Amino acid sequence: MEDLIKFEINVPEAYKAELLRLLPQVPTRVIEYDVNDVDATLENVTFTVKIRTNCCDKITALNWKKSFEERSYTSYNVDSTFKENTPRTIFKCVYHCLHNTRPPKKVKTPHYKHVNCPAKLTINVRNPKMKR
Repeated sequence: MEDLIKFEINVPEAYKAELLRLLPQVPTRVIEYDVNDVDATLENVTFTVKIRTNCCDKITALNWKKSFEERSYTSYNVDSTFKENTPRTIFKCVYHCLHNTRPPKKVKTPHYKHVNCPAKLTINVRNPKMKR
């Protein structure tokens, strides 16, 4: 399992185990990891991870997203989209967690479960012919 996911940076062992559990088992390189916030109980940690994987088209990227949702027990809705098949980008989409959806305006005080999840997922499939 660990030979499919390579860490190019230092990640604490506790977080590394969590990432190995969450990420789909496809060849992946973790190139950035940043802990944004840790609460006093050390239970709720928010972090940012930038990974690279071998997704070369929209279908492969969406299959990776589906696999990620199954492994992490989360669901993501489309937050914003971008033009497809441009000289730089084949596919790009930003998703937000299902539990960050605003209820109708009729609800005066929405339950925190429905508005409090900070999770976002950005998928960017770059054109392989593009120079860096």
